[in-house]
Amino acid sequence: MPYIALYRKWRPSGFSEIVGQRHISHTLTQAIKTNHVAHAYLFSGPRGTGKTSTAKILAKALNCEHAPTPEPCNVCENCRKINENAFMDVYEIDAASNRGIDEIRALRETVKFAPVEGKYKVYIIDEVHMLTTEAFNALLKTLEEPPAHVLFILATTEIYKVPATIQSRCQRYDFKRITTEDIEKQLQKITATMHVEAEEEALRIIAFRADGGMRDALSLLDQCLALAGDNLSKEQVYDILGIIDEEVLEKVLLALQEKNLGEILQLLSDLNDEGKDIIQFLTEFIEYLRELVVYKASKITPKLLVSATKLKQLTDTFSEPVLVNLIDKLYQTLQEARKVSQPRTIVEITFMTLCQTQVQVYDGGGEKRVMTPDIASTTVSLVKSKTVGEAKNIVAKTATSSVQKANLDEQNGLQIWQSVLNYLAKEHRRSVLACVDKATPELHGDELTLKFKIEFLKGRTERDDYKKLLEGILEELSGHKIKLICAMQNQEVEQKAAKKTETPSILSELSAEEKANLEKVKDCFGAGTINRID
Repeated sequence: MPYIALYRKWRPSGFSEIVGQRHISHTLTQAIKTNHVAHAYLFSGPRGTGKTSTAKILAKALNCEHAPTPEPCNVCENCRKINENAFMDVYEIDAASNRGIDEIRALRETVKFAPVEGKYKVYIIDEVHMLTTEAFNALLKTLEEPPAHVLFILATTEIYKVPATIQSRCQRYDFKRITTEDIEKQLQKITATMHVEAEEEALRIIAFRADGGMRDALSLLDQCLALAGDNLSKEQVYDILGIIDEEVLEKVLLALQEKNLGEILQLLSDLNDEGKDIIQFLTEFIEYLRELVVYKASKITPKLLVSATKLKQLTDTFSEPVLVNLIDKLYQTLQEARKVSQPRTIVEITFMTLCQTQVQVYDGGGEKRVMTPDIASTTVSLVKSKTVGEAKNIVAKTATSSVQKANLDEQNGLQIWQSVLNYLAKEHRRSVLACVDKATPELHGDELTLKFKIEFLKGRTERDDYKKLLEGILEELSGHKIKLICAMQNQEVEQKAAKKTETPSILSELSAEEKANLEKVKDCFGAGTINRID
């Protein structure tokens, strides 16, 4: 007898066997019990989550010899034929290869005939989003008012491609990704039934790699058992699926801390010699860093890549902003590496860059060096995550610029203000940035004066929301309370002009860039009267 793949052998045969979709199986069961079965259903969700299996179970429930029944018997001739795809009244149509109007017209011709073997004719149209616009239009009327003996079940992984006119004629059920825990429990049940000794961590890795799809999990398990036989270990799963060992990921991270580019390149070379995919390495390294960030922020112990014994050690060594920065840079590299034929080169260049730039973080009197790819983005991360007290201890250095915490002199004030502008740009606070971008800063003691050319921009910046935001950023960056004062470039002239009732427009005197900034502010807050002050 030919071998049957696990995902076919263990396909659920009843609503009670569907994993991770209780909200759907329970609703359909109740609909059958109360005779409230609709004429058309639309099943949407990720691949391998049970859409087609649920459709076939519903077809059995309506055509079983004991129908209508919430649990088909799977013993009678009708159930057995449906399971074997030999039942004449259940039609499985692949819309990817039968997507034209001619196929739908042929379907409409068969709908009018009565069932041959069962009580219902059930049409299961898989990947329905692949139908052409003309085919959808041809299906509309039949889908809206089918004969009483016909049931349509449409399935799709891309619901947004299904026209609203089709969706409105169906009862829609959204299948969700199956949790890693649910997949792992099902794999444990299957391996126990097969008398396979499988390590818990091995099954957990397979469940994680399935990315929410039970069919993918069973395919991966099938692949691993082909090599492992009756004993499945974590190491075998790593080898078969090409997964990078935790020890290698830890070595790369620690080498980054020490700026040891040679060791990193050697580790990447070793992975290449072992036949490991560089894209796979980068994906897992990002996930490794993510688990560290999650643990550092919430103390939630990860269940996959980082062992519990290493968690505290690594999270004490690396600050959260640095880990987030690494994830950001590596994710950008991952996106680029997927588009080229030689991704290894891009990955190596990224690590070279990460090792060449550094940030020094002083904590509790002791200096700790950590790597970061970009001084501006690191400053932003520190501003967002550090308390005021910690911000006072931050000193950021690059080859071309420095920001010292010493005396707040004029030059330092200009550097701090530039960091504020960088922060606003990084955080997409465009409305605030448009107001203050062209203002001239002057620092005197603990007061920073912004001088504006346009009174409207000055007035908007003086409001509590903008002013408090800017003062908060200034305090975080400098470690000092700095009062923000807004003034016109010629304050004395402004006071005299307050008595005037009519003043000429200054728009003609503004540069193109200044006019563009003004338009941004007007878009955000509405147009008002903008006058010149003589």
